[in-house]
Amino acid sequence: MSDLSAWVLSIGSFAAIVLLTAFAAKSFAGDAARGRRRCPRCWHELGPAPATDGSTDDSTAGESARRARQCGECGFAAAHEADTLRTRRRAGLGLLAVVAILAIVGAARLRFLDQGPWSMVPTRVLLGISALAGDGGYQSPQDELERRVRAGALDDAMMRDAVDLVVRGEGDRPAGSAAWASKYGGLADALLAAIPRQDPLLLRFLEIPPELLVEFHSARAGRTQLLGIDAIPYWPSGVESRLSVEFADGTVRRARFKPRSRGNYLLVEVPPSLGPGDTVRLVLAVRPPGGSADAPWIEYPGAYQQIPSILGRAVDEPDAAPIDTPEIRDTVTQVFVPDHALSVWTGGTPRAGLSFNNAGATRSELAGVLFGLRVEICEDGVVRRTSRIWWHGGGDPYTVRWLAPIEDIDALARLWAQDPALDSKWTLRITGDADLADYARPPVAQMPRRDGFKYWSGTLEFPLKVQREPTPSADRRWTAEQ
Repeated sequence: MSDLSAWVLSIGSFAAIVLLTAFAAKSFAGDAARGRRRCPRCWHELGPAPATDGSTDDSTAGESARRARQCGECGFAAAHEADTLRTRRRAGLGLLAVVAILAIVGAARLRFLDQGPWSMVPTRVLLGISALAGDGGYQSPQDELERRVRAGALDDAMMRDAVDLVVRGEGDRPAGSAAWASKYGGLADALLAAIPRQDPLLLRFLEIPPELLVEFHSARAGRTQLLGIDAIPYWPSGVESRLSVEFADGTVRRARFKPRSRGNYLLVEVPPSLGPGDTVRLVLAVRPPGGSADAPWIEYPGAYQQIPSILGRAVDEPDAAPIDTPEIRDTVTQVFVPDHALSVWTGGTPRAGLSFNNAGATRSELAGVLFGLRVEICEDGVVRRTSRIWWHGGGDPYTVRWLAPIEDIDALARLWAQDPALDSKWTLRITGDADLADYARPPVAQMPRRDGFKYWSGTLEFPLKVQREPTPSADRRWTAEQ
């Protein structure tokens, strides 16, 4: 909605209600006679009543009175003298005015319920008060601004002001923080989608630091601990980004980052020489889209992360006990098998993608069961691809994590090109793995129970269902550099 439309709708509706209310009140109150004799049909004034002095007989007087009550304009004769002194009311028009008032109020109420009261506020006002208006969310000024941005209702100057609003943040909501994202994240996404790709205004979004998410995955004594990393940026598409993970012992791991692409957390092995109290420094850098190879990088140094003394398990916590029941085997089967199990693309990294849905394996009765799975794609019994996946039963299905797959590229290329009739040589093998299951231990805050964990220890094997895709694989969110 344009500012002019918002002003017309807001002020026009209010003015119409005021005028209609005044008209209805006047219509019902009416126009009193105040001694004026008027025709009760057309309200033409009849003049003063004739004087009676008793000199005429009753019939003559009656006829004279009747003529005095007859309207010279429309010819109507009032039956009684009192009728000529009636108050003139327009009840019908008054009722129409009331109906019109109710219709305007009803339409406004429906609009308020559907889009909120901010939908009737001009864009300039919304831009001016957004920083002062609450925490955002549904039917907030920011929500209304987002709707108008997506509808293309802002002019160039308003778009610049909206970008400035989200980029500068607020004192207790610095740009890029979780608190900022809850208030301005939707508006930022809408602006990123609405601004043309070559518009320099998009570069303003590189001023917003990304939110870095860090998690540690525990391991049994002597096993490798993992550091999980993700980033939530509000950057334009096409940027080149990279991450450096700098450990306290001097070890550095690097990865390429593709914002808004598919994929999991980046999982990095913690050097075995490090332990509780040692630090990890994260530095995410970005280069504007379309820049030259020697263009400078913009760095966003992350705070030092300290390796916690208690990760997913306590030092004296017992190892998870193996379990393999028909019910759990059926659950694992449903995670992988109902649809196609493997998509194979013409190229790209990775060359294949495993399809699974673990939502049914996180139901409450499986609380305390850890799922760590080694999923292998085999050709005549020879492993050609390995996925390593884990999650914990009774938890959020979105806590599933997986390591980068190990792939035999030549074998997968052969699978994509071969006659589907030969797919019978390929199988899907799923094996419970105690080490992977250990990574699935939930933090103490999420599940205080710290004993009696079990892990699925069985093995299942099925014919492989293959989905051949005629395109290269999509960009992955994180790609570790060797």
